[in-house]
Amino acid sequence: MLLRKMLPRHMLPMLALAALSSTAWSHHPPSLEHPRGCRMLAWAPQPSSLPKMGLARSSELLCSPPRGRVRASRRPRPPSMAFLDPVVASASAAATVGAMYAWEVRPTGEVLVEAALQVRASNLPGAGLGLFAREDIPSATLLGTYSGKVWQGREWLRFKGATLPEVLAELTGAEPSPPKMQAQELARAYVWRLQNGCIIDPTDNQGLLLESGVSWLLPGIGGVPVLFSRINEPGRGLDTNVVTEEVGNELRIYAERDIGKGEELYIDYGTFYDRSSYGK
Repeated sequence: MLLRKMLPRHMLPMLALAALSSTAWSHHPPSLEHPRGCRMLAWAPQPSSLPKMGLARSSELLCSPPRGRVRASRRPRPPSMAFLDPVVASASAAATVGAMYAWEVRPTGEVLVEAALQVRASNLPGAGLGLFAREDIPSATLLGTYSGKVWQGREWLRFKGATLPEVLAELTGAEPSPPKMQAQELARAYVWRLQNGCIIDPTDNQGLLLESGVSWLLPGIGGVPVLFSRINEPGRGLDTNVVTEEVGNELRIYAERDIGKGEELYIDYGTFYDRSSYGK
């Protein structure tokens, strides 16, 4: 009943004949050999009855393929989706650019002897926390690399501590906002400026040290430890016991001499560090 409503009347006989033919072919009915090399189905209607349905002339036969030869039927081609090609290409390009950017802004830094280091109150008055050796560390030991996100110097001054509206306002000539200036002032206590002009920054957008580590894509996931941000400069009468080496955008930290268990680590902050607050 459903097919009668969906299909025109003149197609129903053809549909019935097609269904009957497919069923008979699947069960391999008995056949009669025909001189033309095909097999006439034994159950096929007589040619004289075919013209009544308008399907064949009296001289035509219903034949199945000869034995031993199977012809593969062509499947209908799927509808063309060519109109989606620009969309797919654009999405692929955007994903590639996004992956390249994510890789470019990944944080640097690694602690190779984390078990041998400990953070606690510094021996220097007013210095806050410091980094200590939990066990003996031989001279020339590579402790790791300084942790943080790598910025170009100009980008750090433009974007550090700023919100998007503030960045847009500065493009029109506005002065930097007080929160931005405060964030950069706090961050300068922990950032390391390399000789090539890049800045390694282990702080958040408010200038506070990321105690849980510098994360890459999502906050709190895969954070790089910031232990080396706790190394202080030595006070009067004291000397450094760790040294640095710049390699590309990395700052490698080595033990300058043998460091005894319980000894605090001291480092030279370099020529770019602002020491104007010392002694205040």
